[in-house]
Amino acid sequence: EPSGDWGQFSSPPEKQDNDTNRRYPCVSISLAGDIEKYLNRMMDKDSSLKPLFDSLGLLHPDGYADISECFIAKGSGTIPDRGNSQYAVYEFVRKNGFVGEKSWPSNLEMTLDGYYRILTPEVIALGKKICNAMKPTDKGYVEPHFKFNYKNRS
Repeated sequence: EPSGDWGQFSSPPEKQDNDTNRRYPCVSISLAGDIEKYLNRMMDKDSSLKPLFDSLGLLHPDGYADISECFIAKGSGTIPDRGNSQYAVYEFVRKNGFVGEKSWPSNLEMTLDGYYRILTPEVIALGKKICNAMKPTDKGYVEPHFKFNYKNRS
């Protein structure tokens, strides 16, 4: 964003944890928030992307981007009560993509086993499909910013 203020593109905040489940997905939540801002900005600049993002399950019913933090946390190997490194989380997303909350939901009432449940082959395939449409920049290290590959818009 030219002004440097990405706050206007933020999706509503989500609580990270409750007092009984110590999930520690903070890096996954941070990256999901960055992706949400980027997708929201893209839709603001090009409204024709909204139906595409919706068809991929990336949008909340209210129309803003809503990425599954627990998909990223589980896939990247986040450990309850310990967390994960930025590198592991970013590498997982760079290689495997991400999915919307609709496709891999979570809530604060879930147990740790429920939150860190095994990813299904279908949701993994969806993440890879999104990964192929959303190409991360690659300069030898992982960046949490994605550029849309317009060749894969269909």
